[in-house]
Amino acid sequence: MDKIHFGKISDIDYKNGLARIVYDDKDKSVSRKIPFLCSEYNLPKVGQLVCVISDKIILGRFWNKKNLPDNDCDNKIYKKSFSENSFIKYDEQTEKLFICAPDINLTDKNQNINLGKLMQKISDLQTRIEKLEAKI
Repeated sequence: MDKIHFGKISDIDYKNGLARIVYDDKDKSVSRKIPFLCSEYNLPKVGQLVCVISDKIILGRFWNKKNLPDNDCDNKIYKKSFSENSFIKYDEQTEKLFICAPDINLTDKNQNINLGKLMQKISDLQTRIEKLEAKI
């Protein structure tokens, strides 16, 4: 019968999506490399608590006292956090999408533009237009 264990990430093989786990409930034993169950590349950090099934697959992180959901989340919010200052949030009720990061670049196959620089150019153009309109 499969058993569920909780342990902390000991080390990660990022290229292959594998990690070793230290189990507190197994006298601090360290597992062999175990694969993550995943649909995206968002591996936990070394030291984070994860749930593992029978030393076969790492289910991933889960909510606990050290890993709580953000205060602004409810059943109408989808939020994907990358770090404390970088996240994507969709509000189903208002149908608004928020993208927050210290530096955002938009890229396609032909060009790349920094969103902060683009917003500054738009602001500069608005100021120039207002000055021209004031002269008319």
